[in-house]
Amino acid sequence: MTPAIYIGLDVGTTAVKAVAFDDNGLTLAVKRGYYPTFSPHPDVVEQDPEHVFRKTLHCLLALIRTLQMPITGIGLSGAMHSIFAVDAGGRPLTRAVLWSDNRSVEEAAILNRKSLGKQLYERTGTPIHPMSPLCKLRWWSKYEPELCKKASKWVSLKEYIIFRLTGEWLVDFSIASATGLFDIRQLDWCEEALRYAHIHRAQLSQPVPSEKILVSALKILAEIPIVIGASDGCLANLGAGITEPGQAVMTVGTSAALRSNAPAPVINPHGRLFCYILSQGQYVFGGASNNGGNAWEWLNNSLFGVGRTNYQKRFDLAAQAPAGSEGLLFLPYLMGERAPLWNASAQAAFSGLTHRHRPAHLLRAALEGILFNLHLILEEMQSTGGYTAFSRIVMSGGMAASPFFMQMAADIFGTEVCLSHTEELSAWGAAVLARKALTGQEFGAVEQDSIAFYPNTPNHETYRDSFFEFKLLLKKYKYL
Repeated sequence: MTPAIYIGLDVGTTAVKAVAFDDNGLTLAVKRGYYPTFSPHPDVVEQDPEHVFRKTLHCLLALIRTLQMPITGIGLSGAMHSIFAVDAGGRPLTRAVLWSDNRSVEEAAILNRKSLGKQLYERTGTPIHPMSPLCKLRWWSKYEPELCKKASKWVSLKEYIIFRLTGEWLVDFSIASATGLFDIRQLDWCEEALRYAHIHRAQLSQPVPSEKILVSALKILAEIPIVIGASDGCLANLGAGITEPGQAVMTVGTSAALRSNAPAPVINPHGRLFCYILSQGQYVFGGASNNGGNAWEWLNNSLFGVGRTNYQKRFDLAAQAPAGSEGLLFLPYLMGERAPLWNASAQAAFSGLTHRHRPAHLLRAALEGILFNLHLILEEMQSTGGYTAFSRIVMSGGMAASPFFMQMAADIFGTEVCLSHTEELSAWGAAVLARKALTGQEFGAVEQDSIAFYPNTPNHETYRDSFFEFKLLLKKYKYL
C-alpha cells in the first residue's frame, strides 16, 4: 500500500518552508528557502513577488525530488497583510509591501479617529494600523494615483503564488480576513472598506473557503491536489491542536503573537485584538506584537557585538539575575507596536536602571519585557473572550528552544506552558487542513514526549508585582 504523504508549504515573511509529513504526522523531510527584504527608507519594507514565487516553487520541487514518492496532497500557508499591484497580465507593478511597512501611519491615525474606523474594525476583525492592506491602499490612492489607474488587481504574495500555480486569482477566507477589506460574518468583501480604499471588488481575488481544492496548471504538479489553506497564524493554532476556547498558542520568533480560537467572531471593544478566519465556523482571535526575538537579538548585538552571540550562553547569563531583574523594566517597542498598543510610534526604553545592574539584568529584563507585553495581550483576550484564565499555552518559534524562556513564560502567565511538537506549526497545520479537505479525516494524535513547564509560585508572585509596575510605566508614557 502506497503511504500517504502530505506537504505543508508555508510562505513566511523571511523564508518559505516545505515540510513533508507521513500519515502518522511524522516529519519526513524539510526544505527551506530564504528571500531578501528591501528597506530603502525606514518606513518601507518590501519583497520581490517573483523572487518569492520562484524560491517557493524551487523549495517545493526540491522536496518532491528528495522524497521520490507519490504526494497525496499539498496544503498552503501564507503570511498575512502583504499587498501589491499587478497589471492585466498578472505582472507585478510594484514590490510586495509587507505587514511591517509603516508608510501609511498617517492614514491609519486619521481613520482611527473616525467612527468609520471602529465600524470597519467591527466588520472585518482587522485592527486599524499601518500593517493593514486597507490603510496601505488608502496611502497608494493618495500618493500614487497614476499607479492605481494601472492596477488591474491588488493581491497578496500568497495569491500571487496561487495565480502562478493555477492561473486563477483566488484568496482563501483566512488571508482575506486579514486585509481589513473582508466582512468576516458575510464572508465577502466589505463595500464600505472598498470605498474607503478607493478600489472595487473586480480588483480583488475571488474569496473561497480554506478547504478549496486547486489543480495546478504546471505539468510537474498537475497530478497533486493542492488545498488553498489559510494564514500562517491561524494554521499554527490548528497545528498545535488548539481548536477549542480556553487554550492559546504563543509564537515568539522574530516577532511574537498570542492566539486562541472561537466558534464566532470575537471583537475587542477597544480594537486591540484581531479576529481572523481559520475555516468556516472557526475563528482565531488574539494579538501580534512587532517585538519578540528581534528585541532580544538587538540587545545581544549591542552588548556583545554582531555575529558574536552564543544565545544559549546569553540565556544562561540572563538566568544569573533574579526574577524581576531587581526592579529593572524594559519596554520592548524597538519596532513600534501592534498589539496591544497599536502605536506605530511607540519606542523602547529601560526604566529603573542603577549602578547595581549588570548585563545579566539587562538580558533578563528584555526577556521579561517581551513576555509582559504578551501578558497584556492575554489580559485583553481574557476580558474579550470571557475567560477567567487560559488553562494551557502551547509555545512555538525560535525562542521556545530555550527552557529558561519557557519557564519564565509559565512563571509570568501563571499557567502551564507546553512546547509544540514541531517547529513548523504553520506547515503542519496546512498539512492537517489538506488531509481533512481531501479525505474528510483527521490525523491521529502525534506521538511525542510532552515537554511542559509549570509556574514557580515565588517567581509568579514577583512577576505579578513587576507586571503591575510595567503597566504603570506604559501609562506614564501614555501608551495605555
